[in-house]
Amino acid sequence: MARSHPRTTRTLVAWAILAGCLAGAQRTARAQEMSMGPSREPLVITPRAGIETGWTRFDLNGNRGDFYDVTARLDVRASHIVGLRMLLPVYALDLDGSSTRVGLGDAELRLRVLVLDDH
Repeated sequence: MARSHPRTTRTLVAWAILAGCLAGAQRTARAQEMSMGPSREPLVITPRAGIETGWTRFDLNGNRGDFYDVTARLDVRASHIVGLRMLLPVYALDLDGSSTRVGLGDAELRLRVLVLDDH
């Protein structure tokens, strides 16, 4: 059973989001850029680590609160054309008038293969 620590959880989530923003200030995550034309997703041969964050406030049928997500991402080069992407999300649900619930999301391991490199 989860304990009620709304301030501690909010502070932890806020620091995680701030750390992600500061880490991303030096290099913009190309995976999140939107544009017309060819994809700007880094090649599978580019090893990197990062943090993706999100937050939303909601009001659904009278239930109000905040939803936070922080996802750690790691891209690893397995060979010159094969890479692995690992994702580990952590979610926090803070309903107004209730305790905050924090938990792990579904971890992912993705196989990435470079099929065509036209550079």
